[in-house]
Amino acid sequence: MKNLKIKNLILYSCLLYTLVILSFSKPVFADTISTGGGNKIHFINLKSKSGSDAILLESNGHFGLIDMGEDYDFPDGSNPLYPDRWGISRANEDTIEDRLFRHLKQVGVKKLDFILGTHVHSDHIGTADEVLKRYPVDRFYLKKYSDERITTQWRLWDNLYNYDNAVRTALERGVTLIQDISDQDSHFKLGNMDIQLYNYKNEYGPDGKLKRVYDDNSNSIVAVVNVAGKKIYLGGDLDNDQGAEDRLGPVIGKVDMMKWNHHYDATISNTVNFIENLSPSIVVQTSGADINRQSTTNLLREKNIQTIKAYSKTKDATVFDISDSGFSNVSDSFPDIPTVSEKWYKEDGYWKYRLSDDQMAIGWKKINGVYYFFNGQGQMQADMWLHLKDSKEKIDGNWYYLNKDGSMQESGWLKHDGIWYYITWSGARTYNELAEIGGKKYLFDKDGKMLTGSQVFNGKKMFFASSGALETDGTGSGWKKIESNWYYFDKEGKQIVGKKEINGLTYYFDNKGVMQTGWAFIEGHWNYFANSGAMKTGWIKDKDTWYYLDKEGIMQTGLKEIEGTRYYLKASGAMQIGWAFIEGHWKYFATSGAMKTGWLKEQGLWYYLDKEGIMQTGLKEIEGTRYYLNTSGAMQTDWAFIEGHWYHFASSGAMMTGWLKENIHWYYLDKEGIMQTGLQEIDGKHYYFNVSGAMQTGWELFDGSYRYFTNSGAMKKGWLKENGLWYYLDTETGQMATGIHKVNDETYYFDANGAMQTGWKQLDGKWYYFQADGSLLRNGTTPDGYKVNAEGVWTTSKSDETTKETKVEHKQDKVTETTQAVTKETNTQTNSSVVNEKEQALEPVSETTEEKN
Repeated sequence: MKNLKIKNLILYSCLLYTLVILSFSKPVFADTISTGGGNKIHFINLKSKSGSDAILLESNGHFGLIDMGEDYDFPDGSNPLYPDRWGISRANEDTIEDRLFRHLKQVGVKKLDFILGTHVHSDHIGTADEVLKRYPVDRFYLKKYSDERITTQWRLWDNLYNYDNAVRTALERGVTLIQDISDQDSHFKLGNMDIQLYNYKNEYGPDGKLKRVYDDNSNSIVAVVNVAGKKIYLGGDLDNDQGAEDRLGPVIGKVDMMKWNHHYDATISNTVNFIENLSPSIVVQTSGADINRQSTTNLLREKNIQTIKAYSKTKDATVFDISDSGFSNVSDSFPDIPTVSEKWYKEDGYWKYRLSDDQMAIGWKKINGVYYFFNGQGQMQADMWLHLKDSKEKIDGNWYYLNKDGSMQESGWLKHDGIWYYITWSGARTYNELAEIGGKKYLFDKDGKMLTGSQVFNGKKMFFASSGALETDGTGSGWKKIESNWYYFDKEGKQIVGKKEINGLTYYFDNKGVMQTGWAFIEGHWNYFANSGAMKTGWIKDKDTWYYLDKEGIMQTGLKEIEGTRYYLKASGAMQIGWAFIEGHWKYFATSGAMKTGWLKEQGLWYYLDKEGIMQTGLKEIEGTRYYLNTSGAMQTDWAFIEGHWYHFASSGAMMTGWLKENIHWYYLDKEGIMQTGLQEIDGKHYYFNVSGAMQTGWELFDGSYRYFTNSGAMKKGWLKENGLWYYLDTETGQMATGIHKVNDETYYFDANGAMQTGWKQLDGKWYYFQADGSLLRNGTTPDGYKVNAEGVWTTSKSDETTKETKVEHKQDKVTETTQAVTKETNTQTNSSVVNEKEQALEPVSETTEEKN
């Protein structure tokens, strides 16, 4: 303890000396923090040499995050989308999630105007999903990503895991997610800060997919912040692998402060040309390690560029106040990291462990001399095998056993689920090797299982006793059953692996020589082996599902014609029944699996499948009859609106043509099945159909004229008597006559409603007399004693008003018309009775309405 105090005193003195030197060499720094709103940049401090970025921008009460740092969470490998890989961070010393949220609380952040993920590495966006859950966020900038774009598997880590978590949480929270960042999106404000993004476009290769790169670092979005006359470069892990530094350096130009690209790397990142172009006064390094090239360190020293590490054991953040006079380090104005007692605690049914800096433990943690493992939620794992790819050299990774109390199994023999394993000094089990233990040799397979019986290791035949210990005696040829498994040995006693024909039947032995039953994936194909081990061909039924294996035993997939019948076998090999969408078309397969063609009735609906089994849609002529099959393939009945026209389909589905009566209305469908509207000529007669297609009767006004349609729907022409009035309909067009109109060399007068008029009529200032049959009287004397000339105009004048009575006897019906007072001077008829009867011999007999000859 005494030595520790001395050591701490020396470190404190060194730190104090460094701060004094910095205060003299760089006068832009001050010891006080500016009050009020102002502008600040907060770099969340690292705990170890490894790097991580979380940078808070603050301007007049507005806040934004450039990266969010490494979080506690990591994939456990249970989801194949997110495998356990070497290099995934699962240690407390790499995590800055606790520091970020503690500092945001101290600063008083209630809302974030934006967050920006420079790229998808966990040390930059790991905590993004937690930020989105805890704070309201207006916008989230993040470029698109897929694992297939990374050219080396060693650089995949948990990229996709963190990317999917971030995107999913943003969508769940209703945050505006900007992934296709436009030029307009790339320039925005945060309070007084002007922010311009670079390298923000998603790049695509010739195949239309995201451009393939060695590592996602080169995709880093760059943010350049201008505020208070100062220019700050924040570039994530940008490197020069794709020439980004060479391209962007001259464009960005000189800056005042630069966040070091990729934490400490000066090989691929932070090239000499880039430093020369930016010429920063201050470099902030988000790592506890030193810049990794001495030549770069020398360059910074030569250019008098100050290097500051955002790394601390006691402070959550390195904070600068930004003003016209420069950058003031105000980190000391924030509280120190709290110190608590380490302890176990239980949460949500899991045991967790609290560290002295108030973090929850994750990953491996040695407590009182015993190792425990905590997952990404801080939950202690127990009573299980734990698989970790914690070594780049061991591609398969290591397996560790955690006892029921969570403690890691120490070295020695372990029997689990009836299988023996051997645990090495590191806690990892032995696998894929012939190991000497206690003076005897034992063989372990790739899963760490101790093997017995006949085995081949490195091409050498061996036999192991039931205890697992190697014996010297060999094995004979033929079939052998060892611990419930069957093996086959050739004449030399060599154990058979792979496919082998024995006595006319084909068998398959895995790489351990064990005879296989059931399904086996061999040389890129699935085969099936009966309980006897014999390979099956033809149809097989497995768990109520049918499969088909060709003569080579290979499971078939896709459309196959088998014994003259077509079947569809899914990608899993399972025989399809019912509907299936295949190569852009729907097909149907009966319960027997046979592909259907022709008419098909399913769930009360009819469908039609052509000779290729393709479900048909639209208007189709089938065996001389036209049908309409809607977009779902179902046969249409009744009315259907197709490509701007109405059609009618019988209950059989057949398209109707000609006359159709539905309810009380008649409709007419032409030879193409199209319902007719308006005036139509059918079989030499004219009919009128309204906009709904219903045939009309009686009077109809269209094209500016009235026409009359009989009860049969046919358009009437010639004379028509209705409600005691006579009308005349043009013999060509059927149009109702009005005004003066000639019919068969006789002149008639029809009023504005088309009704034929009789008696005196003044037209254009002249008087005419129309006789009882409606014809104009010419060259004669009217019944009331007035003369009319050849044009029918009244020409006689009288000087006195008289009342004249004239009786005219009709030869047939003796109709009497009385004409009363006529004024000579005005030639005006004041009262005239109207003939109300017509010769019966002239009335029509064939129509319900009366006709005039």
